[in-house]
Amino acid sequence: MPSLFGRMSENRWIWILLYLKPCIQVTSAGLDRVPLDYCKAHGITVYNAGGVYSAPMAEFVLGGILQLYKKSKFFAENQAAHRWEKHRGLRELSGKTACIIGTGSVGATIAYTLNTMGIASEIVLIDINTEKALGEALDIRQGTPFCGACSVYAGDYRDAADSDIGNNKTEYLNIYSAV
Repeated sequence: MPSLFGRMSENRWIWILLYLKPCIQVTSAGLDRVPLDYCKAHGITVYNAGGVYSAPMAEFVLGGILQLYKKSKFFAENQAAHRWEKHRGLRELSGKTACIIGTGSVGATIAYTLNTMGIASEIVLIDINTEKALGEALDIRQGTPFCGACSVYAGDYRDAADSDIGNNKTEYLNIYSAV
């Protein structure tokens, strides 16, 4: 193998480590399609792409919220039919309470994005792991002190009942069918 190592550039140590310790890198956050028992039995380390899609998903959710609150479907249909009607039911996003259930990489990034964009005045983070929700809320509050007045805190499902975005009194934002 000396010829293989001789052709390596500045990343040669990475290649040496990979040669000595086999690994698999998947392009998704989940590992449900990887035979983990086999990998463990054969000393294969498995890495996922957790966090890679958090920012695009947060942007997608922000777009869905805007579509929901600004009635994009109504205006797109009217434009296609060459009707130029006003819609008096448009809602403002400022001053709203957002509830985010799940504080993994995507949920935490959504909360951070809503906070930095000034979308909500209050953001409630809910997670089965209450300590994780609290930690993410504290991180966002500490990391965004100049973003405006937004209260970010860890809560529970009772707090979701009073939220403007993501409760059962208003329209749900279904990110899979919002566009």
